[in-house]
Amino acid sequence: MTARTPALNQLEKDLINIATSGRGEGIISRASEACPQLFDVAHQTAFLQAEDYNSGAAAERILRYWEERTKLFGENHAFLPLSQRAALSNDDIALTSGVFQLLPQKDSAGRMLMMFDPSQFSSDCSSDSMLRVLWYMMHIILEDPISRGNGFVLIVHPTTNDSAKTMNLEFIFRGISFIGDIMPLKLRGLHICHPCTTYTYYMPAIKLACHKRNMHGRIFVHIGTNEHVLQRMSENGIPSECLPSDLGGGAYIDHFIWLSDRRTIEGDGLTFIPLVHQEIVFSGDKVTNDLNCSTLEGKLASSTVEVRETVSPLSEKSTGELSHSTTSKESQVGTKLGAKGKAKRPGRKGDVRMHRAVDYKMENKDASLVDALTHGGFEFEGLGTNGKAHHEVFDQDGISLLQRKNQLLRRVRNEKRKLGDDDN
Repeated sequence: MTARTPALNQLEKDLINIATSGRGEGIISRASEACPQLFDVAHQTAFLQAEDYNSGAAAERILRYWEERTKLFGENHAFLPLSQRAALSNDDIALTSGVFQLLPQKDSAGRMLMMFDPSQFSSDCSSDSMLRVLWYMMHIILEDPISRGNGFVLIVHPTTNDSAKTMNLEFIFRGISFIGDIMPLKLRGLHICHPCTTYTYYMPAIKLACHKRNMHGRIFVHIGTNEHVLQRMSENGIPSECLPSDLGGGAYIDHFIWLSDRRTIEGDGLTFIPLVHQEIVFSGDKVTNDLNCSTLEGKLASSTVEVRETVSPLSEKSTGELSHSTTSKESQVGTKLGAKGKAKRPGRKGDVRMHRAVDYKMENKDASLVDALTHGGFEFEGLGTNGKAHHEVFDQDGISLLQRKNQLLRRVRNEKRKLGDDDN
């Protein structure tokens, strides 16, 4: 049994004071009774680390955590395990959208890397559903003791040129609050790669949040060719082999396989996954966490923070203003034009069956998604069985038909956007 430190003992007293005072309508008492696993040494140490071992601040963060978790997930799901089959059982669309993904490799400091793709926002799911996925991903990061002590890195990379029209300011404010004020993790770096057209829309909110957290010099905006962006990322401790192929890196990521593997780890989804307690001491800057989201919008205009914007030489105008790279699409994405003028992708990575399904759907617009998937080579056990919904039918890899349809729909949409870009 792990010995309790003086800081943990004081945190316990501070939590008791909050519970007995009735603050938060007794949420601490209810949470500790329903989820005692989330009040163990490892979890409490994580909150202490997030507040630089200030027990009073850590207790306040735990209170905010449970208040927001109850608001976001609702009374029926807030106290369930954070698994796909339990607390996120109604968030399939948001989970499979790919807006939030965790990369398989860590940076040179051992920190986990999270990808955020605002261009994949869908009007088919609510902002709350997408925020629940963010909450879920951050809890998975919490399972890693190094990231609990040393933070994580967020990489923003829109994979298409479309504006994230459904990503509103409320989503940004609440997401910033989750990262900075609520979850027991520290954001150690923010890299915005090839920013989309909504860059000027969401950047003021990000600037203010990082200004409040003393993150000067930790926000990077990378504009230019993939080679330029990869070089800058490497200089900041994120080698190209850690980054996805969409960004020109060497890591192939199949989000649907990742979700399936995660479900295997979670089992029936009704059991809390314990955190491994490991004391890790890091040196580095302290990060304060005093963002008040209720006044955030009013302060956007007056916020100032140093942002390092790296631009490849070809994308720098004579006036010194920043612009998107003026290099050709071929040099940016590594494509070559065939005889008919269509972009080809040498060494195309991924599931061959999905590639065939995408090609079939593009060539046969009236074909159903199921027909395209089966034509591509997917086999679904129980397909056509009366009474079976598509989320209950699985292929040979254990991926549901619903997830495969969402994956195919997303990739077809991306292909159409690429073709539209090539025509312009």
